[in-house]
Amino acid sequence: MKYRVDQGWWDHKLGELKKTIEATPDFVNKCAPMFVEYTGGEFVLNDGNHRLQAYKDLGYEKAWVLF
Repeated sequence: MKYRVDQGWWDHKLGELKKTIEATPDFVNKCAPMFVEYTGGEFVLNDGNHRLQAYKDLGYEKAWVLF
């Protein structure tokens, strides 16, 4: 994660986001894409850290990104 946040805030925001994803049919296709950059020979997530973790926790294998 490029930018760190307080663990308590992370956990709260992640929990709320997971509730929203579970309550919203087809959320992954309705939500804005995450932003990824290719730099230094690797992919770096610049926006969407909470969404990425929520998707992982909820078992999603695919999500939209912009490079």
